Amino acid sequence: MKRPTVGIATDGAHSTKERLTRYRAVDLSSGLELFNHSIGNKTNNIGEFLAIVEAVKYILRHPEAPRIIYSDSITAITWYRNKQTASSRRCEQLQLAEIFLKVMAAKTQENIIIIILKRTSTYPYMLIIGSMLYRLNY
Repeated sequence: MKRPTVGIATDGAHSTKERLTRYRAVDLSSGLELFNHSIGNKTNNIGEFLAIVEAVKYILRHPEAPRIIYSDSITAITWYRNKQTASSRRCEQLQLAEIFLKVMAAKTQENIIIIILKRTSTYPYMLIIGSMLYRLNY
């Protein structure tokens, strides 16, 4: 399977040196950055989760946007599916994201596909859809 060219790629990052967590998303077909947010001293998982939720909100606001979201965080996808985080760091952004997901559950669960893009030691990236694994060649 080749590198994805349609969809929204999300990512979160935390810098312990700067005490800053950031998350962003990029439209894979155009290469344009859809959003880029800094949220203070949180965790990488929180950034990854908020990136997915923000991408879902973007898709709902822009019906023409591709309905596929790529993430490399199994934790964030699990939190998204559960509509609840397991983070001990409670913050307003997490609470608002959880409320949003619970309110919009029927609309978001059926119309948006989230795909895990994971780096492995054997292959540079693996695409995991359900229990199926695909090697990405790039």
